[in-house]
Amino acid sequence: AFYIIILSLNLFLCIINRKSKVVIFLSALFMILLISGNDRSGDTENYLVSYNNVAYNFSFYDGPLFWYAMRFCKLMGIDFFQFKIICALIIICNYFFFIRNIKIKDIHFLMAFYLLYIFFFDIEQFRNALAFSLYLLGYSIYKVKTEKGYHLKRGRVIFFVLILLSTAIHALTFFYLITFIVDNLINSKISKLIPYMVVTLLCCLKLVSDQFDLGGVIYKFIGNGSVKLRAYLQNRVT
Repeated sequence: AFYIIILSLNLFLCIINRKSKVVIFLSALFMILLISGNDRSGDTENYLVSYNNVAYNFSFYDGPLFWYAMRFCKLMGIDFFQFKIICALIIICNYFFFIRNIKIKDIHFLMAFYLLYIFFFDIEQFRNALAFSLYLLGYSIYKVKTEKGYHLKRGRVIFFVLILLSTAIHALTFFYLITFIVDNLINSKISKLIPYMVVTLLCCLKLVSDQFDLGGVIYKFIGNGSVKLRAYLQNRVT
């Protein structure tokens, strides 16, 4: 019920073209509580097992920074729910810093869209959301602030470091480096087409993914050393 209320308020404010700090705060609080409070998904159960056994299990593909964060919180006596609250707080704060940096005017439209679609993925895959939020934060610092006089070299360093941190949380976000490399190597007019090309490619892959084993195709190129990567690509929830 609370979800319907928050969503309706954001849609209403979007329609009448008004902005409410109270609704923004309540929406952020709701997102944090729901992301951290979710305990009915496959990923959450896997994270719970990993958190309870963090002293014994370590895998590079699980994200070394994420593993060390779990290990530290576990040693500090923080339970899994409290750990998720910390992660959710970082995720939502990074999202709002991104929104602030790129100066989105219709924030309620963006929040309504997020609540209708992307939010459910973040609830399920909060480790991926944590990594992606760091990438967005770095992107906003690099692309927007540098255009307004921010030190370009410093912006590049911050963006690169945040991409490395996101990769240390979720190994597959290593591909975020492509956007950094492409943006620094090719003409700016071409770089503006990259997001549309990526979205088109992802849509095409989605349409054909049920027709053949995408994970198996990639597996042929990466060899026998990444069994976990193949399992990741073949699972619907990761």
